Amino acid sequence: MPACAQALDMPFADLVRASQLKDETGAKPVKTWQGQHAKSQANLLQSVSANRSVELWEWSLAPSERYQAEPDPHGMCEFVFVISGILTLELAGITHSILAGESFSFPSDQVYAYANQGNTLLRFIKNVIS
Repeated sequence: MPACAQALDMPFADLVRASQLKDETGAKPVKTWQGQHAKSQANLLQSVSANRSVELWEWSLAPSERYQAEPDPHGMCEFVFVISGILTLELAGITHSILAGESFSFPSDQVYAYANQGNTLLRFIKNVIS
């Protein structure tokens, strides 16, 4: 933990990211480090408080493929980061389009679905936090 966050007794992510809503959140990356080379950098994509477990998943969906999820136990949430393609996330009756290079977080204790409505393979990473 960087010294400034430690001195304030707060997570580094809270220090560098503006306050976000407690419901589903699409966030822009926050550059937290830049090297001498323009391509050397660290970007905070998403953050959430967690004290139990985190799962890291790699997903791919072919064109027209859809995955219908059952609600997770209360208090669980997911982060998704799209590597290629466009992820269509169906959540609480609202459709969110998440483009390559974008991330999104949401409470997963509700019905939701992942879909690939595009013409190319969709690839994304997801973290499940409980």
